[in-house]
Amino acid sequence: MLTKIIQGASSTDEQLVEECKEKARFFQSTKCDCDPTITWTTLAKATPTTPPENTVAIIVDVRTNKGAIRIFQQSDSEYLGAVGTEQTGNLVIVPWRSGWYISAAGSLPVGYVAKR
Repeated sequence: MLTKIIQGASSTDEQLVEECKEKARFFQSTKCDCDPTITWTTLAKATPTTPPENTVAIIVDVRTNKGAIRIFQQSDSEYLGAVGTEQTGNLVIVPWRSGWYISAAGSLPVGYVAKR
């Protein structure tokens, strides 16, 4: 099951990184020395995209509804879940696991939080 952590629309990048550090400890049982900068991008539609190898979480900006980000298992393309219209008005953190990829329907900004 895909874990999604909803954050308020007014959260700053700094607050989001701090939340990712906390969640990394919980979900990955490890302390995260996270880069304080989030790398934001808008994905090409319907193109499988693998976040950088050192990604600990992705953040999907659904403050305005412009689509969905779907998450899949790389090994067999199994659908794991999505972030989209149900979370409109929020920023959504998804703790990341290697072996996953994402695909966009629409144009939602996605941020990568990485280990240093």
